[in-house]
Amino acid sequence: MSASQTVLAGTETRLVVNWPLAVVFGALGGALVELINTWGNLTAWQSARREALRSRKRSLPSIGLYIDPLPDALVALTRVLLGGLAGFLFHSQVTGIVAAVAVGAAGPALLRQLGTASSVREALQRGVTSDEPAQATDTASENTGTSRESREDARQEAAE
Repeated sequence: MSASQTVLAGTETRLVVNWPLAVVFGALGGALVELINTWGNLTAWQSARREALRSRKRSLPSIGLYIDPLPDALVALTRVLLGGLAGFLFHSQVTGIVAAVAVGAAGPALLRQLGTASSVREALQRGVTSDEPAQATDTASENTGTSRESREDARQEAAE
């Protein structure tokens, strides 16, 4: 079995990634997002420490205000799993390794959209008109955990 198959689409050729590779690269995309998030927390900690040193504060901010190992590991694990699941679900649409990584990176948002698609269909079947306002969701707050929010509060307090 080949790692991928070539499909002719009109005059151009595209590479369709098979599902095992889509799962692996989707999971890598999820891990990449979490790695970038961790890097952001570490650079915020570094900046807070430098600011504390410049202002000659007695205590430097603890890394625990920026990194919480157990919750962060669980979030990373679920992000990897969701990335792999998104890679699996969208493998027939993925045309290349970079696309598989991108699908994995966007996994939670893609799966949330997929999950709400049935509710959109139900609303249309009930006869919802376009005059009614749509309910918006705050996806940023859904993607973050309470522990990260509390750490952000602690960072602000430490900076003061």
